[in-house]
Amino acid sequence: MLRFHDLSHHLSGLWLLIRGDARGLSAFDISDKGVARSFLAILWCLPAIVAGWMFKRAEYAQAHPRGGDGVLAFAGKMFLVEIAQWIVPVLAICLVAVAFGLRPLLRTLIVTRNWFTVPLVYASYVTAFPASLALDSLFGTGLVYRYALLSVMLAVLVGAGLLYWRLLTTVVGGSPWLRASLLGFTVLTELVVVSWLETSLGVTVA
Repeated sequence: MLRFHDLSHHLSGLWLLIRGDARGLSAFDISDKGVARSFLAILWCLPAIVAGWMFKRAEYAQAHPRGGDGVLAFAGKMFLVEIAQWIVPVLAICLVAVAFGLRPLLRTLIVTRNWFTVPLVYASYVTAFPASLALDSLFGTGLVYRYALLSVMLAVLVGAGLLYWRLLTTVVGGSPWLRASLLGFTVLTELVVVSWLETSLGVTVA
């Protein structure tokens, strides 16, 4: 059963870790059961995810006024993309953990990453909707609008990356190159795979 108290507890732990306080680790269950339960974080993200799908569906319909996928087919493809956005980073973390001798921290990295995704998803969509409306009123939906919106979302991702870097500093420590490898490989792998999947499924908006 999902309880808001549990989510609040995890978010408080994340904030402590970002501030450099290792006591934040006590907010997370890193047993096998705890790792499995951390994937329930996706359920907390569902309202933002569905809203994001609706936003992208509107863009898709505008780009394909005379055809394209129906609503159910489009939703099914977006579901596959969303699953990839959760699974691919975890697989990337596993590969880096094995390659750099971080196996003892593997459970902690997976659990904290999954719960970190909750505020990231909401920050992305809460920023994207007002920004898209404001930019649409200023520039319409042309090329300037797309580049401006991309810049806003890039700023959000950079901010999230800096916060996650601080979290990794507390959890992993060690050489900055080690943390950079973990963060860079995870983000790059997700971007490449998700971009390829969106293109292959035909849900990108040209």
